[in-house]
Amino acid sequence: MTRSITVRCLAHPDKSPSLSVSEKQNGDVVFHCHAGCSKESILEAAGLEVIDLIHPDNRYAQRIKPHAGPKFSAWQALQAMATDVIVVALCAAEIRRNGWLKDDDLDSLIEAESRIQDTIQAGGLLR
Repeated sequence: MTRSITVRCLAHPDKSPSLSVSEKQNGDVVFHCHAGCSKESILEAAGLEVIDLIHPDNRYAQRIKPHAGPKFSAWQALQAMATDVIVVALCAAEIRRNGWLKDDDLDSLIEAESRIQDTIQAGGLLR
């Protein structure tokens, strides 16, 4: 079910309601001024940005699904990879210092690289 309302437009001196505002089933907001105001002028008058019209759960959703896994934002991907990035940095420092890695450290590096690749692919961050 879509919810909608008609209100006075903020972008022009409106004497009677001319701005139709609807919430779609997925939570996104759409609007149209029947007096002809542009979407940009309405957003500016309301102090909003286009991203504000998109429900938070939909802001980072992929329109074309490159995978069947969960959708998540780039920020969530970075949080997931934080530890693995530290492992990579520590291994790089160890290689600079000694020119080689112990077997356990090499195994940790390979596992971290694999998890980073999986996160990048699952997040659709690279195509």
